[in-house]
Amino acid sequence: MPELQAFFANFTASTEAHDTNANDATGPQEHYLRTMQALAPQGLAVYSQRIGTDRGNPYFKPGAFSALGSGLQVFSASSCASSAPSVSGPPNATVSQGILEQLVELHVANAPESPNSVPAPACVQQSPFTFNGQSSQFPQAIYSPPTPPK
Repeated sequence: MPELQAFFANFTASTEAHDTNANDATGPQEHYLRTMQALAPQGLAVYSQRIGTDRGNPYFKPGAFSALGSGLQVFSASSCASSAPSVSGPPNATVSQGILEQLVELHVANAPESPNSVPAPACVQQSPFTFNGQSSQFPQAIYSPPTPPK
């Protein structure tokens, strides 16, 4: 399964970064975990429901990431829409006018006056797949307790 191989390879690679401690330059090399926070509207605000540009899929079919360049399929296309949310002011102590402008400039959110300038990713419904002999939209692991001896 390529996804499992990628998980272990990426996890191993992400923990191989190392450097000396800035507070103790004479100390040993220290490893640290490299991570990246995705810049998306969901990371900047709390929404009462899934926004239209969110393309979450908790149940990818095996081999799904081979379509990464053309767009991943979604588990449920019911919440898909064609636009990112708009960002508006006024700026405050937490979010400056510069940050609001960068969100629009980097195409993370729409400006109020141009609500459809940030394109949404493709929204293609994932077809059902078979797991443990049962076809459905998501894998259903069914537990059968062992039969007691007679």
